[in-house]
Amino acid sequence: MKGLCLVAAAGLLLFAGFCSTAAADDLSLGYTLRIDAPQTRTGYVSVTVSGLSGKGLMLVCPSGARRWFDDVRAADASGEVLTVAKVEGGYYVTTDGKPEIEVTYTVFPGTVGSYGHVGLICAEYAALDGSLVFLLPDEEHTIREARFSFLGPQDWRPVIAWPKSKGVYAADTSFAPLKLQLQRSLLCFGNFRKISKGFGTNTLNVYALDAYPEEHRKMLAEGVQNIYAETYELLGFETGREYNVVCLPLAPDRLPVSAGAWSDGIALTLAGGLKKSWASDYWRKYARFLTAAYFAEEPFGVELSREDWWFYPALFRYAEGRALVTLGRTKENLFYSSLYTDYASEATQFSSTLDIPFTAADSASAEARDFLRNAKAPILAMRLDFEIRTATDGADTIESLIRALYDKRAQGTSPIGVLDVLRELTNADFEDFYDRFVRSRNLILPMWPAYITLIREATAKGSRNVAADVDGVPIYERDVAVLSDAITEEKALLKPGESRRVAISVLVDEKLMDKALAKRRVSVVPEIFWDLRSSLSARVTRFIITRKRQALKDILYDEWLNSQRQNTPVEIKPQQPPALSASSRSVKGRKTQPNMPMR
Repeated sequence: MKGLCLVAAAGLLLFAGFCSTAAADDLSLGYTLRIDAPQTRTGYVSVTVSGLSGKGLMLVCPSGARRWFDDVRAADASGEVLTVAKVEGGYYVTTDGKPEIEVTYTVFPGTVGSYGHVGLICAEYAALDGSLVFLLPDEEHTIREARFSFLGPQDWRPVIAWPKSKGVYAADTSFAPLKLQLQRSLLCFGNFRKISKGFGTNTLNVYALDAYPEEHRKMLAEGVQNIYAETYELLGFETGREYNVVCLPLAPDRLPVSAGAWSDGIALTLAGGLKKSWASDYWRKYARFLTAAYFAEEPFGVELSREDWWFYPALFRYAEGRALVTLGRTKENLFYSSLYTDYASEATQFSSTLDIPFTAADSASAEARDFLRNAKAPILAMRLDFEIRTATDGADTIESLIRALYDKRAQGTSPIGVLDVLRELTNADFEDFYDRFVRSRNLILPMWPAYITLIREATAKGSRNVAADVDGVPIYERDVAVLSDAITEEKALLKPGESRRVAISVLVDEKLMDKALAKRRVSVVPEIFWDLRSSLSARVTRFIITRKRQALKDILYDEWLNSQRQNTPVEIKPQQPPALSASSRSVKGRKTQPNMPMR
């Protein structure tokens, strides 16, 4: 009975006397949820527990969520009151060997979290999941069967994925472990209408309040269906089961609501008629929860190796972006540019406490782990997408990897290593990629497809005038102009002529560094960087150059530089007429800034 050595003072002696006498039982559980006055936000639960044989029963609050369980009482089949002690993690019932008992308690869901209310009972509906309703037997007991019934307002209809017979819902033992179903299953109640659509062997049910106009319900259903279709295409899951999505309005206090978020369904605020920024955030959450339910959680999820934990949040962010693009609420470039702004503001600090190697996350601060999950992981996924495209000549992408990981799960392999699947998919070795970006801290360049396309289009329209030639490798005037502006901006030099000369010298040194690093098979940036650099901030550019110098420090930088300058032909060409400045370059008729917005 792990975790029970720390008990509340009131129940210490009572509980200690039975720790050694508890026996493993095969239990039958029958739960009833009663909601008499929804406006009070309170529910009443009774559970009949049959099959007991020991002296006591420990009831555990799912995920330690004790804050919404109260007034726990117990009695045997004859109505005799049993002793209930509040202990660490839940409640201990002294059964005195009675084979059947009834436990009653109240639930008051609706705690406010980062998204809004975690579950809610209000006058219009109840949005719950198992963790908000069920007290569960501890690990000393197994569950043979679990049943559920609901008593509430006459026009409230339950939304539950469990099979129903004569008004009673029974958990499907062939679907997932019963304790898992009791912890995670979606339980919603209200006057809802349903719109259904099939996806292969799956059925998607979208529920919205009857009070919504029909046009409103259809609009919500279409959005839910479109995002589900994207996830279905991305993963290729065939479950043969129903998935329920309950679209909720804002709570009476105008906060959003969420509950469920598992492989049988989800309830969350997806109401239309809201501010666009709010609605986008709600759709983003739906895409994240849906992808997590199918890719990261039992019973359908993929178990990745410990080193690959970063791939989960990267995929969730990828799903968010894909969903918003599908709904026409953003474009790929805007979505990732926003993430890159957050990422680069930390990545360009040499002593950042947030931008750390992914392998150091276990001992990191909560703020650092949040940065790794929400900013760095999705940017790394886009860099990995670029590397996969490069290795396969465009035949495979990050989506090929995602699908391959999901298919590997069906083969029974667990846990799955992303590196192993990458090798199988691309016939290339990604060990160096992991060394540089997962196990170490190196700057990740903006490499998502829409951004590269944008830069290449701008490059094709812009000037390709050559400012210098380093052993056949050109340095373009636009690169010199960007770096020259940065030098002047930093007040290293104030004269335009001087800043240009120094900029050329810096760029020549950088080309020489790249040449030397390539000979030693040390890769710092991909070739596409030379097209990207004029659209990156000066801060990112300086960071990369500094990283290169650090890489060369271990191979006798000074000796190497002198040797290369003596033996490499360098031709400085006369200055040519200025091309379009970085600040006035136009892409498809729009003026764009030379640098991505940085904090």
